[in-house]
Amino acid sequence: MDLRKLRHAVGLADAGSFSAAADDLAITQSALSRSIQSLEAELGQILFDRSAKGVRPTSAGAQLIPLARSLIRQSRDFERTASDLNAGHAGRVAIGFGPMFSHLSGEFIARCWASAPQVELQMHILPIERMIEMVLAEQLDFFVADSRSAQDHPELIVEPLADLTVGYHARTGHPLADGHWHDAAELHAYPLASPNLQKREGASAASSWNGHVACEMLEPLCDLARNGDAILLAMHFAIAADLDTGMLTTLKVRGLENWSSHVAVVRLSDRKLTPAARRYRDGARAIFAAHGNADAGGD
Repeated sequence: MDLRKLRHAVGLADAGSFSAAADDLAITQSALSRSIQSLEAELGQILFDRSAKGVRPTSAGAQLIPLARSLIRQSRDFERTASDLNAGHAGRVAIGFGPMFSHLSGEFIARCWASAPQVELQMHILPIERMIEMVLAEQLDFFVADSRSAQDHPELIVEPLADLTVGYHARTGHPLADGHWHDAAELHAYPLASPNLQKREGASAASSWNGHVACEMLEPLCDLARNGDAILLAMHFAIAADLDTGMLTTLKVRGLENWSSHVAVVRLSDRKLTPAARRYRDGARAIFAAHGNADAGGD
């Protein structure tokens, strides 16, 4: 169905004459007449009664022209939605963050979603193994986490974001917060507060501590370290406020002087991101570029 002809028919019904409709549609009267005749021939229906007084819809026209209006509105809605999707201002985006980035959710929403609230956004704070499963099942567009979790996976692409310093932290006044260097084994005399660690990297090590609390949210872990003897495993930038105020201090641990996390966007290698998902991926790049620079500048 030629929407141009439908627009001509609606314009003619509204104007009531070929001359007035031709002016409104910015075409010649003869072109409008040919368009209406072509549409009537295509439909096998006479849509308008013509007389010296003007034109008016026939019985068939009275039924079909409202449907034509609806199709034209739907076409405009289609074009508008397609434009918004192409600009990344509409659609659905599902993303994941590793546990240590949960505190960035507010900043991320403010940067990406608030400027285009027509986007349906789903954010997940999950263990890395679970996010890999969801990306492979196409339930997430991408996730942000330490790249080592996915760098050898053949179906995933790893796009680096930032290298962020990682360390063990404790409250000021903790027995190990004495400014001296300590062996890693000395830390194990105390409880560990950490994100859920990958089995291949952290489960056996975590079991050797004198207690272990694992959580996807950072704030409860910080509370354990601020108010007791638990040792917090975290990225420096994530607890910058506590470090600045002296609530927490970074422990000196031999062998971990240059410990860092290689943060990256992880997505399927054979699936292109939608424009909306690209906007969020670019927002993540901007946020982590800023935090990466700040983190590097503090060391």
